[in-house]
Amino acid sequence: MKRRLYRMSVYILLGMTVLSFVRILTGANDLTSVGTAGAALLLAIPIALAGLGGLFSERAGVVNIGLEGMMIMGTWAAGFFGYQHGPWVAIIAATGFGVLAAALHGVATITFGVDHVVSGVAINIIAAGMVRYLSVILYVGVEGAGPTQSPSIGLVGVNGLPFLSGGTLLGWQSPDLLGSLAAQRWFLISDIAAVMRGLTGGVSYLTMFALLLFPLAYWLLWRTAFGLRLRSAGEAPVAAESLGLPMSAIKVKIGQSPRAAIARARSPLTAVSICRPMARPAS
Repeated sequence: MKRRLYRMSVYILLGMTVLSFVRILTGANDLTSVGTAGAALLLAIPIALAGLGGLFSERAGVVNIGLEGMMIMGTWAAGFFGYQHGPWVAIIAATGFGVLAAALHGVATITFGVDHVVSGVAINIIAAGMVRYLSVILYVGVEGAGPTQSPSIGLVGVNGLPFLSGGTLLGWQSPDLLGSLAAQRWFLISDIAAVMRGLTGGVSYLTMFALLLFPLAYWLLWRTAFGLRLRSAGEAPVAAESLGLPMSAIKVKIGQSPRAAIARARSPLTAVSICRPMARPAS
């Protein structure tokens, strides 16, 4: 484990060194800027969450090709309910629509034996057409809305690491050490500071919660009895069923679990709209 962490650290340092050379030679200062790192994190989290939902499905023995359709449905739900009731209702609505799409996939594949790939592709196609149809009907006369655009919704609060990224601590604004180093534009040091500042400063509370799901998922899958049962449903269902475990029920429940629903229900545009004031969710 220590050797793996050491090797990963060396690779990251080498990568940052290459980026620093490229930045100096080309003058492309945005290559390692705070904004670039922050935007990369903002757009990567929804895709990673969808992958986390797919991980749970795959471990339970369900091939989930319909992740895109589930994200589309969650995106539309977040945009439609969010502009009326705020960002927190948008999250709940997105999760609920993700559960509905996951339930449809689970019932089709597990209960009725539909091919997993066929069911997933069907969900992707149906979701894309359905949300556009609903937008055309429900957004008539709504300012800033259309077939591919929902109105802007409220914002979730942001914060950063105190003392390092200028985060607030009990109402007190702490110094921004990484931001100061990034502004110097020194070779490698400023580049590393800028990337770290972008990843740890001005981060939405929703993004922080999403990041916590990944170690939680690892612990749940590989350190609990629930995780063992889930993995047995996908790796050795006959052996698990001989021990009295209800395989079909486990697979369906995993597909509809809140964690999988959150992972499937969000899209990059929804995340941007909730976390940043300049963007709006696409339906």
